Amino acid sequence: MVSEICYVAELPEVVIRRRPTLSSDKVSLLRLGDEITASDVFLENGIEWVKLAKGSFALRSNGSQEQVSLEISHEGFVAMAEPSRGSQLRKREKSSFQERTVAVLSKSEIQEVLAMSSDPGLQLPLEVKYWTRQQLEMFVLSGGVLRPKNCSIPDERLMANTKMSRDQVLHSLSQAAEWMANADAILIGSGAGMGVDSGLGTFRGGHRGVWDGLESVGLAYEEICEPRWFNEDPRLGWGFWNHCHKIYQETKPHEGYRALSQLGKRCPFGFFSFTSNIDSHWITSDMVADRVL
Repeated sequence: MVSEICYVAELPEVVIRRRPTLSSDKVSLLRLGDEITASDVFLENGIEWVKLAKGSFALRSNGSQEQVSLEISHEGFVAMAEPSRGSQLRKREKSSFQERTVAVLSKSEIQEVLAMSSDPGLQLPLEVKYWTRQQLEMFVLSGGVLRPKNCSIPDERLMANTKMSRDQVLHSLSQAAEWMANADAILIGSGAGMGVDSGLGTFRGGHRGVWDGLESVGLAYEEICEPRWFNEDPRLGWGFWNHCHKIYQETKPHEGYRALSQLGKRCPFGFFSFTSNIDSHWITSDMVADRVL
């Protein structure tokens, strides 16, 4: 006897049967990616069966996971594999992270709280959906001053040089230009904003919009990047990355890359890039691949 073992459906339709035989009546159906919890797993006539208890449900991914009743009035049985169909279920190993239950704010809840703000340009961090509603309300109503610990958006009040005079700004720019002109090498750090002038979207802010399809499925960028979608919803996973590949292939590096390249070539040891971008624009703009991190 086993308990709390999870399995995921690997076919578009997987039959739940009344008894552990392939000729038994159908009780219900699982969809591709549905996750079930077994009350027992056993062998019967050479076939491994997963037993489902009365009232069992499936976790179904429709942008966010929801519980779906399987309408099992007594017991249900699912074959791990059938001779004519191959593998039907795969065992899902639970990590300590997956076992934690995390409350998530819905998109409508976030928009409702954001509407309270007097600042239409107020930016929210990527992790906002994992805040409590109270934390979000405090952040919004305070204009971002009151924030949860470890908020990913920097607090400008704690940043240096945010209240410089015009003369101080000009002096600092002149000093920076002198340092760059005499540098042995230049390391350039870049993120999503570097691709805006090439026509690529960012993950937040005024140019937010990596893929319009994310809005319809209710996922954030960091969620769609999880590899689990290739198993749980292959059309969604491949659809997103095919879109990214197509866009990255179609766009070209903007003039800023060429300007930085010329600047870096003046240095004895050249220039390097430390980037989170995956569009290959640094490499296609004349930077040697092993200098891109």
